[in-house]
Amino acid sequence: MLYKKKTFFSRFKNIFFLIIFGFFFIIYAGKQMKKIFFILFIIVHHSFSNTAHDQADHSIYDDGWQHGDNGGHGFHPWIIDEVYENNFTIASALTNGGFSATNNIDTNNKSFSVNNNSSTTSYINAWRYFEYELEPGQIFSFSMDVNWRDGFKGIRVQDDNEQSLFRIEVGNRGDGDATWVDDVDDGTIKINDSYSDDTQYEITLVQLTTSGGDWTVRRTGEIEDIDFGKYSGRPSRFQIYSLNASSEIYANVHFNNFDINYLDNFDFYQSWVQDFGLTNSISSRFSDPDADSINNFLEFVYGGNPTNSDAIHCLPRIISNDGKKLVYKRLKDEMASLYNISYELSERNSLKYSDWTNSIFQNSLTNDFSRHYMIITNNIVNTNSTKFFKLRVLEE
Repeated sequence: MLYKKKTFFSRFKNIFFLIIFGFFFIIYAGKQMKKIFFILFIIVHHSFSNTAHDQADHSIYDDGWQHGDNGGHGFHPWIIDEVYENNFTIASALTNGGFSATNNIDTNNKSFSVNNNSSTTSYINAWRYFEYELEPGQIFSFSMDVNWRDGFKGIRVQDDNEQSLFRIEVGNRGDGDATWVDDVDDGTIKINDSYSDDTQYEITLVQLTTSGGDWTVRRTGEIEDIDFGKYSGRPSRFQIYSLNASSEIYANVHFNNFDINYLDNFDFYQSWVQDFGLTNSISSRFSDPDADSINNFLEFVYGGNPTNSDAIHCLPRIISNDGKKLVYKRLKDEMASLYNISYELSERNSLKYSDWTNSIFQNSLTNDFSRHYMIITNNIVNTNSTKFFKLRVLEE
């Protein structure tokens, strides 16, 4: 069914806007644009991409692990107290015992190692911030290897206010050496405390909502165990620490494979509509709760607001104050890849006699609009004749 949405034209007299099933759009710009038509349609899929990763065999650590190093991607540089910088090294986790480790956390015989060679009784700390705090559907994970459990050593995961949301600590709290999880909704949990020199932990935090998520600690090596629970808040950084550990090499603690990924099969669209307070039937992809003739999913892929009648700010537009330009808002590549979404521009001189081609577009500017969206500005060349433009958003 084809119809005109007249209320849209009150502010843009020379633009005609036609819709087919909410997925197919034609914009005709009259005298001001010399007969430029614009066609937009969307074919509605999922893949996944890392947002952050670092491991100890990155080339930046070839000369050691130092303050300001920034290996991998998606994290800010390491912050290390220079007084204790010699306590942070790159070494194999096999050197702290457990020489036949069944789940070696090394990459190319390297991991991040924290020692107490200086025999200090002060905290030895290193911090690292995420580029962005975790969002719903993201996973923060890392590996940890311990042998001797003297002193206190571990890692805190914190929010923007430096509040600890999760802590795993190895040490002796007065009732024997063990491993604990603290600062979580479940209180203090003691992990299987049987000793083995072949002990590794795989830690995972899954952000399910803006207010919290699930944690899992999986022990591997000679003894296997798994514990899990819930945490509150949004992680945005972590702190590695050691306190009062022995100076012996077997007391070193090792970390590796810091990673932020997206949760498989997580519905990011549903998280987006929930952020706008939409529930039940008005949260579906084809709903239009703000009655602007742009359904929720189109608002999602073009950076609109499903609770505000803002179609004019959501749809692509043509401007001519500095030559002919086609401007549209879209998901950033990383978020678009989660839906295997691609944006494709093309043009033709006639809907009847010519083929679509994208050879005429010159991308002139890309600007960040928000964390997940950017604005694309394309120069349009040769606009002296009638033109039809098509923007396809493909989601397999």
